Amino acid sequence: MCFAATCPTCSKKSWRGCGSHVRQVLDGVPESQWCTCTPRTKIDGKQYPPAAAMQIPGLSWITGIESSYWPSPDSDWRFPSSVSESSTMLLLSPAFIAGAAALLLVIHVVVRLTSAMAKVPGPVVSNFTSLVLKWNELGANRTMYLHDLHKKYGPVVRVAPNEVSFTSAAALKEIYGSGGSGYDKTEFYDLFQVYDKRTMFSTLNKGDHAKRRRMIGDRYANSNVMKTAPLAGIQVRSKKFVERCVSSPDGTADVFVTLHAYACDCVTHQLFHPYGSNCLQNQDDEEMMHQVAADDSLKNRLVQHYSPTLHRVVSNVLASFAKPRSIPLADNFVIENAKEDGAADFTVLNRLKEKNSVLETIDMAAECLDHMAAGIDTTGDVLCFLMWELSQPRSIKYQRLLREEFRNNPNAPFDELTLLDAVLNEGLRCFPAIPMSLPRYVPQGGRVIDGFSLPEKTVVSCQSFSVHRINDDVFPDPDKFYPERWLKTEGDADRRRLQWAFSSGGRGCIGKHLAMAEMKTLLRDVYSQYETEPDESMSSESMAMDDQLISSRPLGKRCLLKFVPVTEEEKKQ
Repeated sequence: MCFAATCPTCSKKSWRGCGSHVRQVLDGVPESQWCTCTPRTKIDGKQYPPAAAMQIPGLSWITGIESSYWPSPDSDWRFPSSVSESSTMLLLSPAFIAGAAALLLVIHVVVRLTSAMAKVPGPVVSNFTSLVLKWNELGANRTMYLHDLHKKYGPVVRVAPNEVSFTSAAALKEIYGSGGSGYDKTEFYDLFQVYDKRTMFSTLNKGDHAKRRRMIGDRYANSNVMKTAPLAGIQVRSKKFVERCVSSPDGTADVFVTLHAYACDCVTHQLFHPYGSNCLQNQDDEEMMHQVAADDSLKNRLVQHYSPTLHRVVSNVLASFAKPRSIPLADNFVIENAKEDGAADFTVLNRLKEKNSVLETIDMAAECLDHMAAGIDTTGDVLCFLMWELSQPRSIKYQRLLREEFRNNPNAPFDELTLLDAVLNEGLRCFPAIPMSLPRYVPQGGRVIDGFSLPEKTVVSCQSFSVHRINDDVFPDPDKFYPERWLKTEGDADRRRLQWAFSSGGRGCIGKHLAMAEMKTLLRDVYSQYETEPDESMSSESMAMDDQLISSRPLGKRCLLKFVPVTEEEKKQ
C-alpha cells in the first residue's frame, strides 16, 4: 500500500510503498514540498524523493551510517547504492565479523553463567560445551570420566551444559521411580532400535513402555523363571559350560567366550525354546554369539547419534576405522525363529504370538533380538569380571567358603545360600551389568533434585558404577571386593536401596530374575567342583573396563582361567 509520508528529518513530503505507485502519491503534491534531504530516485524519467523512513537510533553503532532507514514491510524500496555498498563492505569486513563473534561469545558466557545450571558443581568447561564428555564417550571412557568428576565434585555433577549426573538414593528414586516409571527417556535410546522398530527398551515415553512390559513381563517374573522347565534349561546349559571349560588338556578356558555362549544359550532358551541356540556345542551358533558379544560399533553409532548428517556424508570413510553394527547371523536366527509356531508355554515368543497380539513378525523379531543381545552382554560380562576377581589370590578364600556352603546345603534353593547371594551382590556392586548412565529428561515445569532446581528438558542420569562407590557411608572401602558387607544386618536396607546394577522403577531390567538364576546356577556348578586361577598370560590391564553404549566388557575381550579339580578330601575341608 502506497501513501504520502513525512520525512523525519526535514518534515517535508516523501512516500512509502512501492516505486510503481509513487506518482499516484506525490504527483498531486507541489515539488517545493518534496523532501530534499537525500538524492532523489529516478522513476520514469522524473526524480522523486526516496521513500520516507524511520530513523533507528543506535543502528549506526552496527553499520557506521549516521542516518539509517527502515521501510515498511510491504515496501520494495532499497537503500541507495552508495549506502548499500558501504554496508555490505562493512558487514564482510574482518573487524565486523570479529566484533559480532565476540558479542555472541559474551552473550553465550553471560547466559551460561547466570543460568540455573551454573549453580550445579562441575568443571568450568562443562558449562559451555559437551565436547569433553563426547570425546570420552568416543574413547570408551565415559564411565571413569564421570566417576572421577563425582570423586572431585561430589554426588551431583554438571557434566555438560544441559546434563547433570547424580549418585544419591533420593535422586535414583526421583529420576527412575517417580510416578512409577520415572522420567521419560532421551533420544539416546534411538540407538537401540532394532530393524527401525522401537522395542520395550527403546521406547521413550512411559505409556508405550508400560503397554509392552505388560505384554511380556510375566515371562521374566521370578515365579516363571523358577518353574521346572525354564530352570532345567539353565541347569543343563550350566553343566555344558563346565564340561567345555575342563575339556582342554591343561584345563584352561577363555571364559569370556564360554560365558557369553552360556548366556546366549540361556536367554534364547527363555525366548524361543525349543528353537534356542547351542553356542556351547555348535560352532555356527557360537559364531553368531560372537558377532553380538564382540561388536565394535560404538564410535560409529555415537557419530550417527550426535551428527546424523555428518554420519551420512562420511559413512564410507568412517567405516574404515569405526565399524557400523553388523550382526547378520543373529538377525537371521531371530527372524527365522520369530516365524515359528509351537514355542513352549514359558517362552517370550509364545506370549508375543498370542491371538490377541497386535505385533507383526518383524516387531516380534525386534523385541526378541533386543532381549537376546542384552542377555548375552549383561550376564556374560558380570560373570566374567566376577570369576576373574574370585580367581585372584586376594579373593581365593571365597571359592573355599562357597564350596563349604554348597557341601552343607546340597539341595537348598538359592534364597537359602546366603554366601552365594552375598558374593553375587558384591560382584554386581563392583561390576554392574549396566555400569553406565541411563539418561532421562526432566519433565515439563522442571524439578528440584538433590536441592538443585533444573529446567525441563535437562538431561539427568545416574550411573551404577558411581552410585556403588561414591556413597562410602553405605559401602565403606568401596573399591574393595568384600562380600561380607552383605551378610551384616546393620545398614542392609541402605545397601539394598543403593544396589542399582539392574536399574530400578518400572523401567528397570526386566530380565533381572533370569540373569540371577543363570549366574547362581553357574557359580554353584563351578565352585562346588573346581577352583579357578588366572592363566599366566593374563594381566589386570587386559581386564580393565571397556565401555560400550551402556555396558562394559574386558578390554582384551578374553579371560583365560585354569579350572583345577577339587579332590574329595578338599571338598570336605
